[in-house]
Amino acid sequence: MFVDAAQLDSTDFASAGWVEYIGGLKSGNLSIEFHDDVADNDVDEELWALLGTVVAFTLKPVSGATSASNPEYQGSVLVTNNGAQAHEVAVSRIGEGGSLEEFMSTLAADPATLDPAVAARYAESGGGITPIANLADTFSQQPVNAVDWFFPTRITIDANGADQMRMNPVAKYLGLRLKHTSKVNLPFYVVQTDDTGGDVLKGARNWIKRTKTPKSQTVMINADPQMSHLDPLMATPKKNVFLKTVGPFLKKAFATRGNRRR
Repeated sequence: MFVDAAQLDSTDFASAGWVEYIGGLKSGNLSIEFHDDVADNDVDEELWALLGTVVAFTLKPVSGATSASNPEYQGSVLVTNNGAQAHEVAVSRIGEGGSLEEFMSTLAADPATLDPAVAARYAESGGGITPIANLADTFSQQPVNAVDWFFPTRITIDANGADQMRMNPVAKYLGLRLKHTSKVNLPFYVVQTDDTGGDVLKGARNWIKRTKTPKSQTVMINADPQMSHLDPLMATPKKNVFLKTVGPFLKKAFATRGNRRR
């Protein structure tokens, strides 16, 4: 169970040059893992019936009498997710490999009847570059900020504020200081996946034109179409173009910079 409170800016002229905050509305997330059972009137059927409803809960660290060392939490929650069956299908039919985007789109369309022809292609391809186990581990962690918070809302706000590398209303709202682009002279690395239709590399070239970063310290990798958008994060290291190229880039770019001692 995770509980947090919104952070509201209360800075005023009496803040003495400091940003001040007060607590706002509180919210929480309760995640429970079950051993699924699809027998009649068992776990899977019971949980499916609760999806989209508000239910009461009682939570303790351990079973037993409530005490100072074993407090009891009570409340009501809206059940918004039931992923047991989809995860079971993914693991049993796909195994350890597969094309991430094709798998996700197929699974989203009909998780209970994943196309056997698609599953066969995963096996024939040698498992793709991102194991399904990596995908499950990444997105089954709590809190799942990868999908619940950062994507798609926050990443859209950040991109709108910073993608032009110039001050605009969103950048000002986020407190960014995009006023020194022309003075930047840092090493630069970028990898283009099959997402955005090449716009990542286009943006990178535009960045090089507007900054003082030398081409000798710039590495631009085109991994389209072999890598999907999430593959740099989750692909098997031996098949991960990002990991194979970013290491040498860092060694070269920062070998003689800063306070590194030999």
